[in-house]
Amino acid sequence: MKVTENVILDLLPLYYAGEVSEDSRQLVEKYLAEHPEFAEKYSEDSLPDISTEMNDTLEPEEEMKTLQKTQKLLKLRTTLLILAIFLTCIPFSFGDVSWNDRGVHWLWEGFPEGAVMVGAIAAICWLAYFKVQQRLRVTAL
Repeated sequence: MKVTENVILDLLPLYYAGEVSEDSRQLVEKYLAEHPEFAEKYSEDSLPDISTEMNDTLEPEEEMKTLQKTQKLLKLRTTLLILAIFLTCIPFSFGDVSWNDRGVHWLWEGFPEGAVMVGAIAAICWLAYFKVQQRLRVTAL
């Protein structure tokens, strides 16, 4: 397999950080020895310092607000999931009334409109759940 410049460019930050395996280290060193112009162009000093780029932190108050918002969204997501599952199951509930000889029957048979309403509320809860889940996905939670 031919090692390309792009492969070495991918490995360089890890190589300079000392976080590559022995085989990868030898591969990078061999490539740099064979290509001195590449080695000069991408020396350790010429690479951007990633640590300073990622050092944009929030103020402690902003971090706390962000944490509290995320916690509220997680609680809301959990509540919506529980409510959506519960309301989804209600229209499909059955009962056993042994005292009137009817046996097992659908609990909503006398009021099917109620089952439709509960189903609609469950659908709204599911939509809200997925909307909150999508919002949390941005933060990878």
